[in-house]
Amino acid sequence: MNMKRAATLICIFALALFGQDPGNRFSSSSVDIDPSPIPSVLTTVFTGTVYVQEVTLTNITGADVTCTIQDRQATPRALYNNVVKPGLYVFSFKGRKMPNGIAWFCGDSTSVIGYIQGVK
Repeated sequence: MNMKRAATLICIFALALFGQDPGNRFSSSSVDIDPSPIPSVLTTVFTGTVYVQEVTLTNITGADVTCTIQDRQATPRALYNNVVKPGLYVFSFKGRKMPNGIAWFCGDSTSVIGYIQGVK
């Protein structure tokens, strides 16, 4: 009788541990923005933690422009802080965590077109 009870308890435990539907606990959704000019003042792109997969920057002018892309935590960490020379640049970040979201700005509001793709 004890063996049956032990086997039953093990089965119930296994079902409770492995057989339950995890729901949205491990799900994620893709996020991106339409390619748009990056403003010259710090502007929020996403709120909430985002895992950045790819950033595309296109400098449509003939002049170098400094741009910054950073997270939105209390002490922001830069994802990108550099000069964007004329041309198209695609950066892969393989899921870099950006706590509390993403904000960006460039030295000129009409020079650089930005696009960010990630997972939330």
